[in-house]
Amino acid sequence: MNNSDIKIGIVGAGAIGSVFAAFLTRAGFDVEIVRYYDNQKSNDRINKVNILGELGETTQDISGVNDIDSFSSPKDFIFIMTKAYDNKSCVFASVNHLNKNGKIVLLQNYCTIFDVMHFIPTSKIIGFTVEWTAIRRNQNTFEVIRPGIMRVGAFSVIENSIMDMLTDIISYICDVYISTNILGDIYSRLILNSCVGGVGALCGDRLGIMLKHKNAKKIFTSIIREAVNVANRMNLLIENYNIHLNYYKMVGNDPLSCLRRKYMYFKLAVANPYAVSSVLRAIENKKRSEIEYLNGIISQLGEKWNISTKTNSRIVEMVHEIESGERSVLKENLLDKELLH
Repeated sequence: MNNSDIKIGIVGAGAIGSVFAAFLTRAGFDVEIVRYYDNQKSNDRINKVNILGELGETTQDISGVNDIDSFSSPKDFIFIMTKAYDNKSCVFASVNHLNKNGKIVLLQNYCTIFDVMHFIPTSKIIGFTVEWTAIRRNQNTFEVIRPGIMRVGAFSVIENSIMDMLTDIISYICDVYISTNILGDIYSRLILNSCVGGVGALCGDRLGIMLKHKNAKKIFTSIIREAVNVANRMNLLIENYNIHLNYYKMVGNDPLSCLRRKYMYFKLAVANPYAVSSVLRAIENKKRSEIEYLNGIISQLGEKWNISTKTNSRIVEMVHEIESGERSVLKENLLDKELLH
């Protein structure tokens, strides 16, 4: 099969979606992108997109539409790259535009699979995570500012030929690995993103400064402990984050676990000093945050499995208070007694 015979849909014309669309168009695939949000929409059928940065440079004319139902043909793969809270509706709409053996490929840097897996057969869905970072420079220019890999994996049995085809497709963007435990990989990212996203939204600091606060490290540890307890109850194996970060070795109260925590927090701060909470960024831009798909998922799963998640639940509550104007973003939020129970 030639690349031009493979029909690909991309829902969401943000930084990640635009990088995908440009590189896959350059590789000769039949690509169509949905400009899902109002600030992405255009009256033009074709938009020129410029990609810069760590994965290479390209300028491509991208075929686009302004809603999912305007796809011009059924697709072999539809990548969902919208905000976490819009994923469910986008998955439901996209299923109607797949070929007979087509698959939804659901970006899982936030944990949204639980929104859809009980309503759509998991045989229709493939999960993937992106470890590189891209930003928008202007309306049509995007830059990959940090390199990384991608992981893909099935939530149920899917034909090897389909997984091979998918990995071949996205290998035109960067290195990709097939995960045999994609839910464990997703959950691993969920934990760290909940630490950075949730705590960063409360105190307003970048990661390097945040991890100088004693209380921030205590809250990180509590988030991780609760998440590990939930995973144990679910019989879910949490994969290491970026190979080295093993959550199981960080949650004990023994001296060795304490040393491991200190070392990992030091490494995180040094490696990502300027990392900013995506939840904080949304709040500053007066947009809805995705806190419900970070600490909120840990809290929801804890409630379902009867596991205490007081810290994660309290973070969600406090972030909602910030969003509603009842609370300010202050370092003093890290003194909250319910967070430090």
